[in-house]
Amino acid sequence: MTSKELLKNFSENARYLCKQKGKSIGELETEIGVSKGYLSRIGSSEKAISLANLYKVSQILETTIDDLISKNMCLEWKIQELEKELDSLKKQRGE
Repeated sequence: MTSKELLKNFSENARYLCKQKGKSIGELETEIGVSKGYLSRIGSSEKAISLANLYKVSQILETTIDDLISKNMCLEWKIQELEKELDSLKKQRGE
């Protein structure tokens, strides 16, 4: 996986987890002690994130660094929801 892909995953996952926790990206930026727009610049690959800030984000969002950067959590969640819906439809049809 390229650095650009890891940063993109981080950005999407941070947004997704913030949304799940009812938190804005701006609030997360304040909590980790960075300037407004810092996390958005990471998502657009204009800026890298320090290991210390990556760790802070993972702690605040209650996830692992690995999960933040290595997979698209939002996409995985959507797939799980679709699988549940498919199972429900199969049960309704008696399959």
